[in-house]
Amino acid sequence: MHSHGEQSFPPNFIASDDCNLGGNVFCETGTSVPDEEPNEEAAKFYNLLNEMNEELYEGSKYSKLSFCIRLFHLKCLGGWTENSFTMLLEFLRKMFPFAKIPQSCQDMKRLIKDLGLGYDKIHSCPNDCMLYWGDQKNQQSCHVCGKSHWMNGNTEDVNGDEGGAHLRKKPVKVM
Repeated sequence: MHSHGEQSFPPNFIASDDCNLGGNVFCETGTSVPDEEPNEEAAKFYNLLNEMNEELYEGSKYSKLSFCIRLFHLKCLGGWTENSFTMLLEFLRKMFPFAKIPQSCQDMKRLIKDLGLGYDKIHSCPNDCMLYWGDQKNQQSCHVCGKSHWMNGNTEDVNGDEGGAHLRKKPVKVM
């Protein structure tokens, strides 16, 4: 019985701080795995362990997983679109055909999602005075400087309809 939300792990796992991702990561010690199929969460965990131990390419100091995390971090910091990120992955696969680089942004997102590293985009004032979040999510202008939450010509066609039946506002700044 554990208290304070502690979690138990199978006896064939030990805490290690020398894995590629840093911090405490649980790594398999080499004992046999039970014959039964793991549940969905355990299967994701085993898959992440495999990805963590899989070299990006032979002799690489990076694992496939650590490469994906670092590259996805750059995507988020740089505000790259999914399309531009997928184009970068395609270019990297052509330049380094021996590397195990994901096919698309969606493939990389699936891998990272299993780590539990999701994120939410939050609109903000262009002058960084406030976030349009919580009770202020639908506010039309900044309560500090008065700048609009929305771009001029603030509608964008969501479904590609020329008639404009499905329009939405486009925020000035998103974090």
